[in-house]
Amino acid sequence: APLLQTERATLAALRRMGIKVESVGKAEEGNGRFIKAVGAERQIEVGLEPVSKGTTRMRTVAKQGIFFRDRATAAEIILQTEKILGGSGPNRTAGSVDPIISGRGAPF
Repeated sequence: APLLQTERATLAALRRMGIKVESVGKAEEGNGRFIKAVGAERQIEVGLEPVSKGTTRMRTVAKQGIFFRDRATAAEIILQTEKILGGSGPNRTAGSVDPIISGRGAPF
């Protein structure tokens, strides 16, 4: 999906999940965007990077404390975003995202 469509879907997914968005903005490098949020004692970072006109790379990190990375929450954010965009499974549509679930801090 295009960058802005993916950003809107991600914000909607976070709201549905009860995760409070703290900030949204332009990434420090490139043409990407970032979303920072908090919920259930976790700091959430979502990076969105346009790969092409209709494709967006999504990188999600959910941190709990200094050392723990919650991959389940990060994966659920991506799944909920994809559900809003209308894509699912191996037969993904043009509305689907290219997910990256990171266990490390992301550069955004």
